[in-house]
Amino acid sequence: MGLRAYCADKSDIHVKLNIDNTTAIAYINKMGGTKASKCNELAKEIWEWCIERNIWITACHLAGVLNVVADRKSRHFNDETEWMLSKRAFGQICDQFGTPNIDIFASRLNTQLPRFVSWQPDPDAEAIEAFTVDWRGLKCYAFPLSALLPGACRKSCLMEPKASWSFQTGQLKHGLRGYNRCWWNRRYI
Repeated sequence: MGLRAYCADKSDIHVKLNIDNTTAIAYINKMGGTKASKCNELAKEIWEWCIERNIWITACHLAGVLNVVADRKSRHFNDETEWMLSKRAFGQICDQFGTPNIDIFASRLNTQLPRFVSWQPDPDAEAIEAFTVDWRGLKCYAFPLSALLPGACRKSCLMEPKASWSFQTGQLKHGLRGYNRCWWNRRYI
């Protein structure tokens, strides 16, 4: 997934992967193997993706104790950024306002729609960082962290000056474990 996220627009390059798993290193460097079919399938998928882009990869061992940055992100999951409306509440909003075509404050773990904008590199995201995307012409669904709400309102007003806003705050019983958050949506005059 890291290759897809960071090398999606690259070609004709060599990428060195520092990995702390010797099995992964062997399967990548040998372009597959025979002992573990899942590892072989994954290695094949990685290499096919790279070959399409003329990317050569080499996996090198990096001891786990030295792999501090990658380990910290993978071992210390922060679910404060992965909250969302329940599917039921989202469905009710869609019933009332129509189904949007892109979720602009999402990740692969909490997106409500097939198209989404992520806050960090993600190979399945349509873009990274919602504030860098032109929202004009998009029917956006936005459920940002509360701290991002003022910026989201400013951006939307700049993009669509005639948009009106409705805000609702309160305790959401489904999907947020009782957190107080606010959700918003755009309605056009």
